[in-house]
Amino acid sequence: MSVEIVNILSEKDCQFLRGIFQKLVGDKYETYANLSAVVKKDISVDSMPSLYLENWKSIERKFDEYTDEKSYTHYLLLYEKGALANRHMDTCPTTIITILKKSDDLIGGENFVEDRTNERTEIGCTIGQSVLYRNHLTHGVTEVIQGKRLVLVSWYGNPIVDTEGMRKKNILPTTKWVD
Repeated sequence: MSVEIVNILSEKDCQFLRGIFQKLVGDKYETYANLSAVVKKDISVDSMPSLYLENWKSIERKFDEYTDEKSYTHYLLLYEKGALANRHMDTCPTTIITILKKSDDLIGGENFVEDRTNERTEIGCTIGQSVLYRNHLTHGVTEVIQGKRLVLVSWYGNPIVDTEGMRKKNILPTTKWVD
C-alpha cells in the first residue's frame, strides 16, 4: 500500500489553520463528490489577506518537501456527526490529509485505506499528523458518530478533473473571507 503518516506541521501551524477556518466563509454540503455532510472551505492565496499570506506560504513550503508535484488545491473540511468520505481514489497524483483538530468526544471519523481485496485498515492519526495517499489507493473516512474533526486537504499534481461537470454541480472552488 502506498500510504505514509508524517509529521509536517507544528502545533503553531495547526493553530493558524484552525484560525483560518474561522475566517473563511464556506458551505455545508450534504453531498460533495465523495463526501457527505461536511463543511468545506477553500483556501486561495488570490483572495487571502496579506496578514495571513506569509504564514500560509510557509506551510505550503513544508508540504512541498514531501512531493515533487506542483500544488493544485487546498481546502479545509469539518466533519461533524453523520459526515464521512465514501471509499474512493483521487484523481491527482498525491493527496495529503492533515489532522488539525479532533474533539475529545470524537467517535468515528477515522481515515482508512483498502487493499486490492477491499480489506479495510483504519489509520489513526493525531493532531498535526498528515496522511499521504497516492492516486491509485482506495481510501476514505469512516462516519462521524459523535464529535468533530477538522482537516486540511492538499492535492498535488495535475488531476483529471471534469470542470464542466463540477460547474454544473456547483462544486468548483470558491473562497470568501469574513472580516
